Amino acid sequence: MATTSLTLTAARGLEAAVILLRDTTDFMFLPLFVESERAASVGLEFLQARLHAKLYKIAWPVNAQGALSDLRAALLRNLDDAIARLPPNAVVVLDASSNVRKDLALEGVAYINHRREPLRVAGLRLVLCWPIALKDELLSNAPDLWSVRAASPWITESDLVLPLPGDSENVSIGLPNSTSTGGQLPLAVDQNFARWLTYRNLQAADLSVRDALSLASAQYKRLQWADAAEIAEAIVRDLRDDSRVSAADAATMVQALNLVSDARHRLGNRDGALQAMHDAIELARQLAMDNPAAHESDLANTLNNLGNCLRETGDHAGALLAGHEAVEIYKRLAKANPAAVEPNLAMSIDTLSNILSDTGDRAGALLAGREAVEIYRRLAKANPAAFEPNLAMSINNLANTLSETGDRAGALLAAREAVEIYRHLASANPAAYEPSLATSINTLANTLSDIGDRAGALVAAREAVEIYKRLAKGNPATYEPDLAGALNNLGNRLSETGDHAGALVAAREAVEIYKRLAKANPAAYEPGLAVSLNNLSNRSGRIGDHGHALLAVREALEIDKRLAKANPAAYDLSLAGSLNNLGNRLSQTGDHAAAAPAAREAVEIYKRLAKANPTAYEPGLARSLDNLGHHLRETGDHVGALLAARDAIEIHRRLVKANRAAYEPSLAGSLNSFANRLDKTGDRVGALLAAREAVEIYKRLAKANPAAYESDVAMSLTNLANILSGIGDRSGALLAAREAVEIYRRLAKTIPAAYEPYVALSLSNLADFLSDTGDRAGALVAGRESVEIRRRLAKALPAAYEPKLAISLNNLANRLSEAGDHAGAIASYKEALGLYERANSRQAGLFAADIAKIRKSLSSLTSA
Repeated sequence: MATTSLTLTAARGLEAAVILLRDTTDFMFLPLFVESERAASVGLEFLQARLHAKLYKIAWPVNAQGALSDLRAALLRNLDDAIARLPPNAVVVLDASSNVRKDLALEGVAYINHRREPLRVAGLRLVLCWPIALKDELLSNAPDLWSVRAASPWITESDLVLPLPGDSENVSIGLPNSTSTGGQLPLAVDQNFARWLTYRNLQAADLSVRDALSLASAQYKRLQWADAAEIAEAIVRDLRDDSRVSAADAATMVQALNLVSDARHRLGNRDGALQAMHDAIELARQLAMDNPAAHESDLANTLNNLGNCLRETGDHAGALLAGHEAVEIYKRLAKANPAAVEPNLAMSIDTLSNILSDTGDRAGALLAGREAVEIYRRLAKANPAAFEPNLAMSINNLANTLSETGDRAGALLAAREAVEIYRHLASANPAAYEPSLATSINTLANTLSDIGDRAGALVAAREAVEIYKRLAKGNPATYEPDLAGALNNLGNRLSETGDHAGALVAAREAVEIYKRLAKANPAAYEPGLAVSLNNLSNRSGRIGDHGHALLAVREALEIDKRLAKANPAAYDLSLAGSLNNLGNRLSQTGDHAAAAPAAREAVEIYKRLAKANPTAYEPGLARSLDNLGHHLRETGDHVGALLAARDAIEIHRRLVKANRAAYEPSLAGSLNSFANRLDKTGDRVGALLAAREAVEIYKRLAKANPAAYESDVAMSLTNLANILSGIGDRSGALLAAREAVEIYRRLAKTIPAAYEPYVALSLSNLADFLSDTGDRAGALVAGRESVEIRRRLAKALPAAYEPKLAISLNNLANRLSEAGDHAGAIASYKEALGLYERANSRQAGLFAADIAKIRKSLSSLTSA
């Protein structure tokens, strides 16, 4: 029976047993619970293959017709013979899985329990394949064996029953809590780990500092961060307690402190991570000062790690200093010895690129990112096996940087190359490279979305989720956070294609995962939970569930406020995002008075951040100002709204001057908002200029990339049509409205769910403009089509689309009334009224003004 028939979890349990059996030098009792001979055979074959040692199987009498006394005597002779003749440390197997005589099985273990002392003296390790159905009897008939087993703390009793694929037979085994789930350790290291688990003290476990460091590093690579941190902390304690620490020991302590810092960070302890990093830097600087040739490289590595650590705490200035210093040291060292130092140099340049991006220096980040890729390409050309993984990682980072600088086509090329490399690597070694493949596929999904390929982005996002689900099934602790992030990304992609219900399901699943993770480790996972709650709020809002949308964003805000209070530098940005989101959700419920203060608080945070670092935070400030302007307009403060929009435009124009490709799309969006603000304050000429400039920018962008920007062109044309209508240019308004409808129709042919809502909106607007030009027949056709589309949408998502259907019905009633069809107009008004009243019951008072307006229209028609 092939061992591959074991489930992943059962196999990992047996891997834990392998570690114990290899390393024990005295008696060890290991029960292996099975449901059948087949299950026992699979388990023993697995042990045999991995122990690389002989298993001595003691014959177990299976003659069901024999007398109990004869069978028992045969069993005892076989056992005593094994004790007498087998060498110390031999692994003895007693397989009771095929025994149909319960009485013999219980007699046998009672005798084994009685013979525990000879077994211990002989140093034999006993594997007992035992029926799951008789587990309790094993406990009661061999109590002393179990007490011996309890002296080995890495074996814990487990009732877990694990299925074999395609069968009801099972194998189960006690799993040590600290045992890795990330793959097997090398033989020497897993023996060290078994001793560590026994004593949790380096001297007692007879572990040298060097062996302990290797063990900690191995556990870190296997993603067992708690184990890695614990062992590395023990190294640091031992060395600090030693008054005769050599330079070599001090260098080891630097490495251990680096490990402690990184592991603590992974576990969510950012303050502890930073403290360990500062201790490492202090020691590394002293070593490099005393002996630069020996220790400068260690200092550079520690500075690189410090840069990453400071990034996470929000200290971007400190991170930048550390990152630059690390690169400078490595560049100097690489001049003397390129072959040895260039891999580390490329790594440090990659880190610097990320830091520069955080500070808003996108051009600098791009230069650094390209330099890192160039080095890794050269290294991978000479040694693909060693450096292709680093190259793929660096290219993936470059894709993100290119996207930030507005080079969407370049970002897509880079993302595709990273995925291609990782696919090749994962095909040869899935366990090692599938996580990185999933990460790169997520990047690809984002870049495809940026260029407007929503269908392709969705396919990629789904694949990333599938990979992470498979990984998380085998190792939840390690991969569930990545799965939650991928689910958030999938929700965004589903929403872009118009599948708002599917997006909501993905967002809910991400929140459920993060809530479970945050319950166990708040420090590590509450930030991710806040992000997921904000996404859930957006998804709930899109389907019209504004109540739950508001609950989710308020929960996110509560978390962000608590985090920002403890660490403003790290979490103020997240807090501002949650405040902006809260403002939008409050606005959707009609509470504009509460929405404006939330948006204003977000602006204040961004102003404070932008004062310290304009390059990094002015883009966010401009977006927040636009948001504030919208909410102020809804409260009737048109002057305040105009001032906010004007400030946003000024920032965007300054940003565009520095980087047109990255910021022109945002400028165009801001110009649309500015046009509306100007229109509301009576400056219709200024509004027209701003609206036309927005259309011009989007048309230029769409010429180069239609898929990404045509929907923005249509939206800007709708805005322009409204402003042209306001100044009396009805024919100009009609032309703009027709063009918007044409674009949306074309887009809806490709992705109906995403664009049909906009077709309906643009048709409703077109009906108004056709009516203004006297084309009542055309207005009726457009109005009816708008109603037809929204009726279909409202059937699928009533809360989201019934209010919009009511708008179209109201507009259609106006057109019917103009055409003299009073009966049709009354019917449309009444249907719209019913929809508004139902929506008003869901969101008390939000549609009161619309209801009053329709009632007035109905009254005028019925009294005429």
